[in-house]
Amino acid sequence: MMQRRWVHPEKSRYYQVDFVQDLLGDWTLVLSWGGLGSRRGGMRILAVTSEAAGEDLVEAIAKRRRQRGYVELSGRAGEEADLIQRTRVRTPRLRAGHDGGSEDLFEASDKDRQQEKSKKV
Repeated sequence: MMQRRWVHPEKSRYYQVDFVQDLLGDWTLVLSWGGLGSRRGGMRILAVTSEAAGEDLVEAIAKRRRQRGYVELSGRAGEEADLIQRTRVRTPRLRAGHDGGSEDLFEASDKDRQQEKSKKV
């Protein structure tokens, strides 16, 4: 089994390829993609004629991911967590009372919690 994963740092998107042999001995590629921090995404399963053909297809996918700005994850949990942390989505705030500037969504939720605590006191 081979697994490769990529993350697009600017778009907060991921792409993953699993190259596996099924119970009948056939080779298959399981492709999955979506947004980081989102439940939305997709999956596709492709049958491959041989192990060599599957490896060639994985390399072609890797080349296409690099061309589109994706960064391959190394497999080391610490490095992956750091890369994912840096890809946090920055979006305009649309709530009343905000100037519409860009804020980190996680920071905004922390600020909201602090404001709620100060209102209770």
